[in-house]
Amino acid sequence: MKSIEERAKEYAVKCPGCQNTEWGFIAGAQSERGEMLRWRDAEKELPEDGATVLGKTSCVQHPFVIMRYIDRKWWVWAYPGWAAPAGEVIGWRPIYEIEQMP
Repeated sequence: MKSIEERAKEYAVKCPGCQNTEWGFIAGAQSERGEMLRWRDAEKELPEDGATVLGKTSCVQHPFVIMRYIDRKWWVWAYPGWAAPAGEVIGWRPIYEIEQMP
């Protein structure tokens, strides 16, 4: 996979005459990456009701788990269904779906 800087240079070549294209691409990519990887505090910022997220818990055996937030309660995916988390929910972040290119 190419770095953000390498992709920015390729993008700038495709857009001749655009001012600061390379730096704008880099700034936008770094900002989006930062937001996508940011852990949300489970006590201060909650997902939408019914959302499936990647959760971080205080459980040593399973610190990162797939979770659902339903009716102000956290649920952990435990095959074959959902169960209450073993530890305290410390943080969460959205699971982003990747759109397939045509």
